[in-house]
This record gives sequence, C-alpha cells and structure tokens, in this order.
Amino acid sequence: QTQVLGATSDDGAARRYDVRLPFDDTIEAATRTLLAGPLGEIVDALVGDGAELWECAALISETRAPPQAVHADTIWDAAPCLFTAFVALQDVDDTMGPTFFFPGTHASPELQDALDDTSPECLEGRDAAVALLGAGDAAVYDGRVAHAGGPNDSRTRALFYLTFRHPSGDADDLGNADARSIDAALRARGLTLGDLRPPR
Repeated sequence: QTQVLGATSDDGAARRYDVRLPFDDTIEAATRTLLAGPLGEIVDALVGDGAELWECAALISETRAPPQAVHADTIWDAAPCLFTAFVALQDVDDTMGPTFFFPGTHASPELQDALDDTSPECLEGRDAAVALLGAGDAAVYDGRVAHAGGPNDSRTRALFYLTFRHPSGDADDLGNADARSIDAALRARGLTLGDLRPPR
C-alpha cells in the first residue's frame, strides 16, 4: 500500500492493492501470449526488443475504493522511459473506478511539478481519456502521462500489467525504485521484451 494507490476507505480499510506476481508457469504463459500478438507489436514499436521488463504485477481495486491522486509513474524526462500495458481481467465499466489518463501531460515537466505539489487545478481544462475496457483489452501508456484510478462504486476491478523500460531511460533516474512492482527473482533475471516474444 502506497500513497499513490490512494487513501483508505471511510472504514479505514485499504481497498486498492498492487500485487507483485511470481513469474510461475501461468504468469509466464500469459505474458508470452500477450506479447506474441498485437500488444507485443505495439510495445516493440515503442521500446524495442532490448527493453527491460520493469514491472509484472496486478492492480486490484475493490468495492468502495476511493479515487487515487493524479500522478505519473516516473520523474519527468524529455526522453521516453517507461511504458505500461494495463490488461483488463474483466469488463471495466464506469462504475468500477476505471483509469483516467490525461493525454499530452507527458510533455509537460511543469505539470508534473504541480502534481508533486498536489495541485489538481493544473489539470483544469484538460480532457481525460477513460479506460473502459473489455476483458482482455489493454491500455498502453507512457509513464510520464498523468493518470489516476477513479472511485470504485461497483465490483472488484483487476488489471494485469507489464511495464518495460526504454533502453534510453536511466534506471537510476526514474524515481520509482521503491514502487517498482516486480518479483525479486524475476527482477534478477533481467528479461527483455525480446526474451519474451516469439523469435522473428
């Protein structure tokens, strides 16, 4: 549980969780299947085969989860650094606290500074894209984009997600080492996108 995951609900319970997944046969098969299709082609176009697998986890939002603070996943940099794919494990409608993305915010270091000061006014006048996903659909985003999960007024929402580090992104300067969601044994393997996609 971290501040980014959101406040506890009115009864003091934590209702939003980030779960680091063991890279067992099931998770590995799911990862390879996803990356063998169109999602793999999209990620490859963004980061290339040499991109390191940076995160492999599940995000769980339970009924009555409050909204997240709007945030970015990494410290702002002019160069691309992290790209994440959120994969819906069930249909996600607008009552389940879907993720809101603010397109174009990846290009604004001033906006990220304002987010660091917890100033939502900086987003006034910006339209959000809402990730209303069908089961198996994916939302792919640049880690510099401002985003947040909404309040969950319905049933549990579960997302499987993968993050890859662009080869030009300095691992020491991303600012998310404490929040990096990857199993320690998997992290030690240093797998890349190329390792997880079928040979071409």
